[in-house]
Amino acid sequence: MSIYYNIGGQGLQGSFEVRDAVSTYAIRRRGLQAEIQDIVKRYIIDHRFKPGDALPGEGELAKQMGISRPSLREAMKVLQTIGVIETRHGSGTYVGSLSLNPFAEGMAFQILIAAQHSETAPQELLDLVGLREAMETSQMRKVVGLHTDEQIASMRALARDMAKSKSRAAGFGERDLQLHQLFYQPIQSRVYNEFIRMFWKISNLTITSLTEEQRKQVIAEHDRIIDAIAAKDTDEAVEAVRDHIAALGELIRTSYDASAFHLDALNTFDTEEAAS
Repeated sequence: MSIYYNIGGQGLQGSFEVRDAVSTYAIRRRGLQAEIQDIVKRYIIDHRFKPGDALPGEGELAKQMGISRPSLREAMKVLQTIGVIETRHGSGTYVGSLSLNPFAEGMAFQILIAAQHSETAPQELLDLVGLREAMETSQMRKVVGLHTDEQIASMRALARDMAKSKSRAAGFGERDLQLHQLFYQPIQSRVYNEFIRMFWKISNLTITSLTEEQRKQVIAEHDRIIDAIAAKDTDEAVEAVRDHIAALGELIRTSYDASAFHLDALNTFDTEEAAS
């Protein structure tokens, strides 16, 4: 069976033949990275791979597609940066899972650039906090009343752990992210879960630490949200979330330090220890 591609306005033909669930692709025009990347995507779709499934080794994949290993290697590097595939050291290459990290890292870098030319918090960062407020309040209105007793107990346990830990120590920031994800767990949306992670990471990009007073305020705000969820009080839960994120925006405005914006700040995407 022949498969015809139309990539970038250019005609491209590939041949697809089932041999023990193995496909072979012949590419007429070699060396064009964009086309090779699209062929890899088509290969994944044709084989009905799922996120997390292992792909053939580089040599075998290059042979099946009729391209050189260096060309395939370059294409795979690009596909990894956008989350199509992921490489696990010492294990191999796998179909990527849903993630907004590539998008988040690009946005964070743009905010980093804007910060170099601003004595106050970049408007782009404040706009992102506003988007986070809109999304979380909207979802909170949908989710109140759907939590199980076990989920509420988990929220309270996380809040207690945060109260015992210090800002940026003993997992304070990681627990904060987990708590926000738990607020919306009944929705069971991987997409929304990724948005929460993305907004959390970027909106906390400038916060290096919290004072003891600020830490106690965050804990009190979380307790208010949890109490409203437990009481199934939708309006109170929505207002509590709105006030909590508005306080985050105010913290970013008042604690903004341009010198904190440097490349090391992007390490936020490699750790869950940022404060909130």
